[in-house]
Amino acid sequence: MLKITCQLELVTPAFWAGADRSQTEIRTQSIKGLLRFWWRAIQPNDITLSELAQREGAVFGAGGDKARISSFHLNALNEGHDTTKDNLPRVMLPRAKGREISINILEYLAYGTYEWEQGGNRFIRSRIKEGTKLELEFLFRKSSTSNHDEVLKALEAWVSFGGVGSRSRNGFGSLAFVGPVKVNGVERQAVLSKNLFKDWQQGDSWPQYTAFSKSAMLFETKLDFNSWSECLGELGKTYRKCRMDLEPRNIFRAREFLGAPLIEGKVQRSRFARRAKPYFLHVTKEQGRFRGQILFLPSIFHPKDLDVSTPLAVYKDFNACLERTGTLRRVGV
Repeated sequence: MLKITCQLELVTPAFWAGADRSQTEIRTQSIKGLLRFWWRAIQPNDITLSELAQREGAVFGAGGDKARISSFHLNALNEGHDTTKDNLPRVMLPRAKGREISINILEYLAYGTYEWEQGGNRFIRSRIKEGTKLELEFLFRKSSTSNHDEVLKALEAWVSFGGVGSRSRNGFGSLAFVGPVKVNGVERQAVLSKNLFKDWQQGDSWPQYTAFSKSAMLFETKLDFNSWSECLGELGKTYRKCRMDLEPRNIFRAREFLGAPLIEGKVQRSRFARRAKPYFLHVTKEQGRFRGQILFLPSIFHPKDLDVSTPLAVYKDFNACLERTGTLRRVGV
């Protein structure tokens, strides 16, 4: 039996729960789901969806008529974690002209996890505190050890660019490795996220699902920061500015491509019922310092009556704004 072990740390707090969304829960199944997602994201996008599903089933298992078990068993080991519903650190935007209320950019990024009360927001979702440690143990069946490299790549992609829990695309639940990944006790050399990004930029056309391609872009903060909150706050300010600069506040035809549904005044303004945004905010940690990054992974919008040039133009403007703000630099150019 082949075994992979690693220890992870939450760099930013995580709104991680199960069926009861009011209670935090570290769930093995959600980790496997995230590994599936990032495994798909790094696959060559010139293969058919049928071939992709066949490969995925061989690694992670599949249901239905072609059911097969996963090639590995996953254990998530945690000695306990602290949770809180306290207010997030204050990283305030300058008060806009005519606004009576200042915006905490971290609350902006955590939208949906709190309710407004007289005097401010009250969190209704608990979150696991940053600094929480988690050990993962992958045990591969003897006949499936050849799949371990596939899982390792998915693990590296997830930790480098993704997160856990609600609002993970907004930077909550960001992770970092604590020490090396070990394969049967032997240390595996760490790979920098920017190098992984370059390796996975393949395929000229936009994929049909969220995945790396030559159109993918990675931006990182020019500076590092003393705290996760300061770092994520800077990412959030940049993201919000570029989002608001796309169009006037009473127009909703560009911003809907950055995530739908688009709700304003308790009314759905977007044409799409649900569409995850193609941007992933992430905070990394190294030697006690924090650096932010934004990953752009475009994919095809499926509504048949949609002119594909529309989202293309929106993303072009948005990405140009990310570079123009001076906070971020684009990796690999």
